[in-house]
Amino acid sequence: MTIDARTNALSDPPSGHPAGGDARPDGVPGQSRMAWLDALRGIAVLLVLYWHLSTVLLVHVENRVGQWFFAGYAGVALFFLVSGYVIPASLERRGDVRGFWIGRIFRLYPMYLVTIALLAVLAVTGRNPVPTYAATHPARGSAAYLSMLPTLLRVPEVVGVAWTLAYEMAFYLLVSGLFALRLHRFSGPVALGFAGAALAVGAALPVAASDGSHRKAVFVAVAVWLLALAAMLTGRAGLARVGAVAGGVLALALLAANQQTVHRWDGLLIPALMFTGTVIYRCHHKQISRWWVAVVPVVVLAVWTVESIRELHAAGPGWVRYWPRTPITVGVAGALFAAGFLLRNRRMPRWLARVGVVSYSVYLLHLLLFTAAAPVLRAAATLPLPVQALCLAAAAGCAVGVSWVTWRLVELPGQRWGKALAGRAPVT
Repeated sequence: MTIDARTNALSDPPSGHPAGGDARPDGVPGQSRMAWLDALRGIAVLLVLYWHLSTVLLVHVENRVGQWFFAGYAGVALFFLVSGYVIPASLERRGDVRGFWIGRIFRLYPMYLVTIALLAVLAVTGRNPVPTYAATHPARGSAAYLSMLPTLLRVPEVVGVAWTLAYEMAFYLLVSGLFALRLHRFSGPVALGFAGAALAVGAALPVAASDGSHRKAVFVAVAVWLLALAAMLTGRAGLARVGAVAGGVLALALLAANQQTVHRWDGLLIPALMFTGTVIYRCHHKQISRWWVAVVPVVVLAVWTVESIRELHAAGPGWVRYWPRTPITVGVAGALFAAGFLLRNRRMPRWLARVGVVSYSVYLLHLLLFTAAAPVLRAAATLPLPVQALCLAAAAGCAVGVSWVTWRLVELPGQRWGKALAGRAPVT
């Protein structure tokens, strides 16, 4: 048995991931300046764990709560806000796209590849079916998975929850392109531009200009991504600038041309949300006027609500009454981020910050772990609700515990190698 990743809830995918970076803009004595951001990641990944476990445990509770609040997507939105806040800071602190991309590669890929390997083991042992697309189109699928862009190439994910990595990768490309063009401080107009485009033309955007069934389109997109990345990694200013701009154009094209079948505005509103996090960072550091913070989040939330209402109207009259769940869900994510920001100079709960530190491993591994434990979880689902709640907490705790091991053995070494490589002078 596999546990459904439930990709498609609000916008549809309901899980999230903590791929965001290394900036250390705030903090308190005796605690990492990233503690408040780690605590937010911890909250986000706990929301994701609850969401996916609630397919088996506390189902009746989730059936009621889920009508008005999507816990998993709130976690997603919170992760995206955190990434929007820290990623541009990480790039601009380094001052060069080469060091930034080396850091990103060694931050994301080691655990990503380990997760795919574990998924292959589960498939070989019969605990999880081989993804159909990966089995029938191995070369095309491998190319898409290598780029972390399969969702935007209309290639089904081999790791069900990894759809968020495609949006993260696109965001990195966009940020790099803006940095290369010296437009990186225009975060407010960029966020409003994405939101305005979603409102104006979101429903008219193509579902898949480069559908995963079209071999050439996938390979061309991945080839452009590879060439852009290679150019940025050379460390040569002119070539890196060309690569960054090319990567940004590719990301923009994929975001605009490969919408989900139902939520055609996702490809525009998700980057709008991420750039909202960037607006908060820039206002905090007095790089732009404070009025952007008053305007951008409100506009993005309003557009998201309008698009959700449009979608519900299209689904039928009976669905319209659920329109509040979109502003509630995204609003909760925004409120959590705001609370974390306001409390950034306070001491964060150590356990929560530690969960945030390992949240990338938790995000990638938790469905695999829950799939392996499916018989136990099914048995627990027959128990009284209070016992189910304890079982859910125990399952989440086990996922965090296993992820701490992979963080120590996989993520930390990868980050160290990345820092060492980024510190070396580029070959010229």
